[in-house]
Amino acid sequence: MARSIIAIVRGWFSSEEQPAVPAVEDVLTRNAEHFMRMKGVLSVGVGRTEDGRPAVVLGLADPMAASVKDLPSEIDGVPVIHREIGRPEARG
Repeated sequence: MARSIIAIVRGWFSSEEQPAVPAVEDVLTRNAEHFMRMKGVLSVGVGRTEDGRPAVVLGLADPMAASVKDLPSEIDGVPVIHREIGRPEARG
């Protein structure tokens, strides 16, 4: 399994044991393309939960749309946050 350069470098400087849960960057790398192909998902990224844990963040046009109602709340032990960002509009 390929690890992101960020995860590798972070490991060099970390004195903590690596958690059993895959790094959020790895989860994002494996799943970003799948999410971006879903209708209503406008962006994917890395963020934090309210309690500070790393998470995958999905930016949604409308979180109540039928196409996004079945999105997971967790992938491989990593929380997935659903955020409404709306559709971008051009300004003139």
